[in-house]
Amino acid sequence: MGAPGADPNRLTGSFCTVTLDPDARTLTFEHRGRLLTDEQKATPTVVLPLAVISNVRFKKGRFSHWFRVELRGAPPKTGGASVDLHGLACDSDPTAFAERVRAAVAVAAPMYADELPEPQELEPTPPGWGSRVGKFVGRAVVDGFFNTR
Repeated sequence: MGAPGADPNRLTGSFCTVTLDPDARTLTFEHRGRLLTDEQKATPTVVLPLAVISNVRFKKGRFSHWFRVELRGAPPKTGGASVDLHGLACDSDPTAFAERVRAAVAVAAPMYADELPEPQELEPTPPGWGSRVGKFVGRAVVDGFFNTR
């Protein structure tokens, strides 16, 4: 992406290349290399129609950058983009490529509600250690205050 004359519809990462085909309305992930996850080894080439993409995420970091897409009806992925089937880590800035993909997805997105998949219900997340510690400390303060009087 960053080199002069590079294809603006292609983003190359360490172990993956993503290609946007606006005419075919697809986004292709080509995984390569030895350090792939089992899922990436099982499906080294993934072709996504742009209409199934719900969100395009990217981050420009200080030393490394990442790009990832989320699919309609699928929960958002957590963890590193390099281990995601629909993401990659790269050395060059993915901002321009991500904006091109977002624009293509906006054109290819379903326009009618009957074309959208059913929304999935999210399970409530259990409270983290911070809330448990806060409840414990609050209880200890209240118990200590009332037990000393």
